[in-house]
Amino acid sequence: MMVNAKLVPKIDVISEFALNLEWQPIISRDQHRQILQCKKALLDANINGISSVIPTFHSLTILSDAGTSSLQLQPQIESFIDQWNPADVDSDKLGVLHEIPVCYGGIFGPDLDELAEIKSLKPREIIDIHTSVEYYVYMIGFIAGFPYLGGLPEVLHQPRRNEPRVKVPAGSVGIGGAQTGIYPVEAPGGWHLIGRTSAQIFQPESRPPALIQPGDRIRFVEINHD
Repeated sequence: MMVNAKLVPKIDVISEFALNLEWQPIISRDQHRQILQCKKALLDANINGISSVIPTFHSLTILSDAGTSSLQLQPQIESFIDQWNPADVDSDKLGVLHEIPVCYGGIFGPDLDELAEIKSLKPREIIDIHTSVEYYVYMIGFIAGFPYLGGLPEVLHQPRRNEPRVKVPAGSVGIGGAQTGIYPVEAPGGWHLIGRTSAQIFQPESRPPALIQPGDRIRFVEINHD
């Protein structure tokens, strides 16, 4: 799948003030880059009535402002989709690379040893694998500022814990299923916690409040406990 080979989404009205553009129901970095190209082109087009545009793994949700219903907005969105060209937006400029310092294991990563035992690996090997790749941010969700990251090596895939924790500390780095992620604030959660970062990835007073955005890339860099 090539990013600039135009993929046409299905357009659905999902509420009085929301439309949904739905691409193929797959998790694909190439397709997602085109979704972000579409988001930027939509915002650059300055279509009257659009309040915000929210990307997910394979869709864009378009929220209209209070004075415009989704039914009023739909013809403009349909016309835009017919005419827009993904090649008009440089996908290489849609995201930035973040290096996130992580202290692995011990009190900061209480599930590291258990995960290593499940995988028949040493904790050191888990850390080396986790820090060996560049991750791609598909969406922000679950809680404010939580990045869902693609690219976790298959050997580290692990279903969520059977018993979620009531409180996961802010900055915790975890593994859930085929993904890894960072808890931006203290919250309940069932991911396997392997480390923690001091990076402030969600600051409500900032604009935008989330440091990490869809289309960004992340590299985890190990730091010691000191």
